[in-house]
Amino acid sequence: MERSTRYVVLVRLANGKSAPAVRKALAKRIVTLPTELRRSITWDQGKELAEHVRFNVDTGVQIYFCDPKSPCQRSLDTQQEPLAARIEREHQRTPASVLPQTQ
Repeated sequence: MERSTRYVVLVRLANGKSAPAVRKALAKRIVTLPTELRRSITWDQGKELAEHVRFNVDTGVQIYFCDPKSPCQRSLDTQQEPLAARIEREHQRTPASVLPQTQ
């Protein structure tokens, strides 16, 4: 979620939540965004972005990590988790032929 506009991008993790899978999925999606929206990402302390250095090299996008136990540093993405879960449930009920082909 972009902080000032609240622009949200959901990325489907079709190949799992491993660090390489997350890096590849994020890199593929973030380069499609306007430059103003891809200057940096603030990430929680999750290990799924363990390949953040390679992500930065591949995309030029800087990754910042929140301090442990500092929810005030996180974006409002945690509030978007119910929305993401609802969208995922809706996609699971929708025939694949109706879904967008891009990820």
